[in-house]
Amino acid sequence: MHILYLHQYFCPPEGSGNNRSYEFAKEWAKTHTVTILTTKAYFPKDYFNSHRFIEHVCHLQIDNINVEVLNIDYAHTMNYAQRIHAFMQYVILSIRYLKRHHNFDVIYASSTPLSVGWIAYQAYKRYKIPYFFEVVDLWPDVPIEMGIIRNPFFKKWLWKWEKKIYTYADGIITLSSGMTKKILAKKIPESKIFTVPNGTNTNFFKPCPIEKKQGYKSALGFNSTDFIAIYSGTVGRANGVKYLIEIANLAQKDNLKAVKFVIVGSGNRIKEVKTLVQKYELNNIYFFDAVPKTQILPYLYAADVGIITFEKYPILNTNSANKFFDYLAVGLPICANYQGWQAEVAHNKAGLFAPSDDISTFYQNFKKLFFDSSMRSEFARNAVELSRMYDRKHLSAQVLSLLERQYNAKKEQQVSSAL
Repeated sequence: MHILYLHQYFCPPEGSGNNRSYEFAKEWAKTHTVTILTTKAYFPKDYFNSHRFIEHVCHLQIDNINVEVLNIDYAHTMNYAQRIHAFMQYVILSIRYLKRHHNFDVIYASSTPLSVGWIAYQAYKRYKIPYFFEVVDLWPDVPIEMGIIRNPFFKKWLWKWEKKIYTYADGIITLSSGMTKKILAKKIPESKIFTVPNGTNTNFFKPCPIEKKQGYKSALGFNSTDFIAIYSGTVGRANGVKYLIEIANLAQKDNLKAVKFVIVGSGNRIKEVKTLVQKYELNNIYFFDAVPKTQILPYLYAADVGIITFEKYPILNTNSANKFFDYLAVGLPICANYQGWQAEVAHNKAGLFAPSDDISTFYQNFKKLFFDSSMRSEFARNAVELSRMYDRKHLSAQVLSLLERQYNAKKEQQVSSAL
């Protein structure tokens, strides 16, 4: 079976971002042919100094995966007009690519944006290639609820295309039960929807031996007695990292001198966050540049608590935060300011979760974790145990079985027609 994996934001091992598509494709390529059609968005900046683009495409082989990289830039620091331009570039160049190469058995299209699903739909209509649509974020619901998309005609147009993409897909893979409920409310048959969470690589993300933890703290310039709370990932509009700054401000006012907040990441709200740090005159915040997944472990191992924040939009409670799974796998107790399915799974078991608009509870939860070492130890053990449910090797096999089932059914249908 030849699988075309459409993912505008494919992140290779050397990149810094969510590498779910890489880990899935790597597993699938052990038994099938896999081609990923992507952009250079999450590749290291200097990666293409030694790789050439020919007619806007760079052909790569990564762990037995055919990776077709389109010469399109993207960054979280882009404004909305620049992002839309990048989305449209990906649509145009992908359609052009499919005109020349459409000998695929199935397409796995991973959003966002919604336009990735439109490409898969066009491939189905033009070349009869069945497709599965993976919903990483609920588009267009998320940008609409956040007020990014306001034009009523544009909203209707997006909802129309969303419904069409869902209708013609052979299957819809969501990353959370909350997403599944939202899509069911759009009158999509339950039989078409499969929930497969974001997950993590538990072979890579493992607990830090206690005796080595102090060494990791020292390597980052901290004292062995410092209590480190880490936020790792994108600092964008939806991420609400400003709420971390709010609890850091409260911690400094309470004279919790041992507490240090570490932010490892970048995004279009990083300047806003740093400005807030200056406004409050905080001396307990430390910024580190985004690093590839292969280099994040020393930061996680130095930490005592993992922080996750989101802006206070109810739609974001359906998210399947990638860092949630990584924190679990390394045994980091979680302190988060959102609810939803991840809170249902982990609250009072592997972490403490507060409503996104409740800074007081968020901070009180943080203090509980700071002062109660026995709670942290219990949560750490539970976190590692819980992470085993979300190993990406297992999750990728779930999705592959759906693709294989569709492929085998199509083959049987062809044989029956021939008879």
